[in-house]
Amino acid sequence: MRSSVPAPRSLRGFAGFVLLGAALQVGAAQAGSGTVGVDDVSFDIGFSKYTAKHLELTDSSLSGAEFKALLADIAKSGSADSIARLNAASIVIPDLALEQNLAGTHQLAHYKDVKLTGVRAGKVASYSIESGAIGGEIANGQAVTGILHRIGGTDIDLPGLVRVFTQASAGANAPLQPLYGSAFADGYEITTPQFSMSIGKVMMSGISGRPLKTPLAEIFAKMPKPPKPGSPPTPEDQMAALKFLPDFLDLYAAFSVAKTDFRDLKMVTKGDPAVNMPPINISLAGMSMSDYANSRVGEMSIEGIDATASSGKFHLGKLSLKGFDFREFMQSIGTLLKKQAGAPAGSPPNPDDFKQVKPPQLDELKITDLSADFVAPASPAAPDAAPQHVKFSLENFVTRPQMWESGLPKSMLVQLEHLVVNVPKGAANTDELMAAGFDKLDISSRIDVQWDETAQRLTIGAINLSGKDLGSVTIAATLDNVPPEAFNGDQFTRQAAWLGALLKTHDLKIENQKLLDIIFATQAKQTGKTADEVKSDLITAASVGIPQVLGNSPNAKALGDTVAKFLANPKTLHVAITSKDGLGVADMAAPNQILDKVELTAKANE
Repeated sequence: MRSSVPAPRSLRGFAGFVLLGAALQVGAAQAGSGTVGVDDVSFDIGFSKYTAKHLELTDSSLSGAEFKALLADIAKSGSADSIARLNAASIVIPDLALEQNLAGTHQLAHYKDVKLTGVRAGKVASYSIESGAIGGEIANGQAVTGILHRIGGTDIDLPGLVRVFTQASAGANAPLQPLYGSAFADGYEITTPQFSMSIGKVMMSGISGRPLKTPLAEIFAKMPKPPKPGSPPTPEDQMAALKFLPDFLDLYAAFSVAKTDFRDLKMVTKGDPAVNMPPINISLAGMSMSDYANSRVGEMSIEGIDATASSGKFHLGKLSLKGFDFREFMQSIGTLLKKQAGAPAGSPPNPDDFKQVKPPQLDELKITDLSADFVAPASPAAPDAAPQHVKFSLENFVTRPQMWESGLPKSMLVQLEHLVVNVPKGAANTDELMAAGFDKLDISSRIDVQWDETAQRLTIGAINLSGKDLGSVTIAATLDNVPPEAFNGDQFTRQAAWLGALLKTHDLKIENQKLLDIIFATQAKQTGKTADEVKSDLITAASVGIPQVLGNSPNAKALGDTVAKFLANPKTLHVAITSKDGLGVADMAAPNQILDKVELTAKANE
């Protein structure tokens, strides 16, 4: 049997792509059992043209005439119900060609040995493509070529896909429907004049979706073309992008993916001497993501990033995220873009509008084994400046912000472990560090802040900064009368709330190793004195000056004596205050009476 299907140009945008792509993969067949071959099938949907010289269909429920009628109905209405009439045990397409022109790009693709099995009511039990090749031009007019390895998937709902691409959403809270059970790719390679890239295994599972507020068919139809190479976007280009992006941003909330994983990404950039950019080799061991839905990532990890160039190298062992939620961020960006799209072309945005953009939120961010060692390129503003050597490493970093309100976390843990940076030679105030044997600094820190909404209490469990062989400083505190308004509302509401807070406890601990000696030496150099003279001056200032400022009360004298003792032989210092009623802003304005209202503990070198 031979069949020729004319190209239906009445189809619109991406809807036609899905409908005809599905129809092409099913092919024309007679009703009943057995295998039927069809030659020279072609579909042209405007921006995409599909052709297959031959395909074979086994055990279809449609006759050839019925299939042609089905194609006509698809071309006219883009009906998901029409796709649901497709049934076949298997479909095999030895060679499937695609030519696509979309938003200024021209691409070609050839897929080898396409096979679908178990097509029932438009739903495909499984599909596979053994290999493929791509070519054409990317947005800036440069050539692109590539090789695709084996591709496949399971449990594809073609009618559901058609609804997603051709229909408008019933609302932002419309339920998501399963579209793909799983999908995989055994890798691909892409080459352009700017870079070459390869990816190993890619796997996805549990893909669901819903129609967007504006159908994807319409969104793709109005996708703006990029500006000409080397030319900045015109006001008309900017306006086209502003009108396109708000609808496109809805895409992030319209789909969910249970799990995504890809491995072994490698990229080599060609560099650009015009901007002093050398070629760079980049590799990524893998990335995984789980529980993505409604613009929120449940968990994501990126492992084994390495980049090398003639100027240096970069390494990241692992970066992981939990609870990364950018839904409100995308909504506020969409509102901003729509407002700007309504302004005259080329007019700058109102800076006050950016204050309404809500930042993304996350439950946890971890970074492990980060390092860099490179020579920074000269700035265009100072091309003759000496190159700067940047070298650092980080063992661990973690942050856990919680209880978000108006873009601010009410509770947070931030921990930094062993940030090691080189002390730059010849930089200001570094000679004393070098003289003390510090050619690099090893810094760690911890911030632990918790807010109790019921008690309206903010507890600063620790604000700690420590340096290896230098010492550490730790501050803890408790503040009462901290209401929810301290974290939400406008600037003045928050300001008024914080002015009403009461300091109930404050604790300061200093453990010195070599830091104070370096401070004495630095101050001596700046003042022309010896380190012992600087030390003596500071002891006197503590012993006399602290009581004088704080009212010469017994507590003030005890505090001054303790600090003087610590400076004389700097090992440890512990100062703690407790206020039964709490210290407010008015108390802070009268420092000479503060220590009369608290219980004081002051210890040195114990």
